[in-house]
Amino acid sequence: MRTLSCALSAGLIAVALPMAVSAKDSKEKVAKAEPLANPGSWFSDQDYPVAANLDGTEGKAGFKLGIGLDGRVADCAITIGSGSEVLDETTCTILKQRARFKPATNAKGVIVPGVYSGMITWRIPQNHAVRLTDQHKRLSLAFDVDEEGVVENCKIVENLGNATYVASLSRVVDPCEVMTTRNRPTPVLDAEGNAIKVHVETTTETKITPR
Repeated sequence: MRTLSCALSAGLIAVALPMAVSAKDSKEKVAKAEPLANPGSWFSDQDYPVAANLDGTEGKAGFKLGIGLDGRVADCAITIGSGSEVLDETTCTILKQRARFKPATNAKGVIVPGVYSGMITWRIPQNHAVRLTDQHKRLSLAFDVDEEGVVENCKIVENLGNATYVASLSRVVDPCEVMTTRNRPTPVLDAEGNAIKVHVETTTETKITPR
């Protein structure tokens, strides 16, 4: 097993310590999956979750990736928790989106599934206040509320700056899923006091500036 140490560019929000693990098919040894780029390039300062940034949360997240035949991440598991659900989830989300590999091969040169393990250390950037000035986020939703307060036909009208972080302040979520399964608005009444079905449009906007 070989261990590589890579530091991220920009504000050094994290240090990736990937460890390539040889994959195996039924009986034969196979060549390990190799990253196509420096693992440190998979993350940047702008990836630090707003919620974790605001409450000062840092931590190390160990991960294990399943690499598909196309060199993409087929699955991601957190092997060492950072202590923060949002940091752990963000780690796997980014790895699935950006990590690319030269696929593993068996002794006959046939491409086979591979495995890759590593760790990332999340550290809040030193230019914390400067970075936060760029966190202008806006989330607009449109949905219907029926006579019993049930939300239907929810859709995201606008999501500026990945505002799902702002909507939850703790984890990456689908805001429409929150509206339809967790929230139950109070039914709207007409002039005669009867519950009626209505259409709602709402916008949540957050902009952080230094003082």
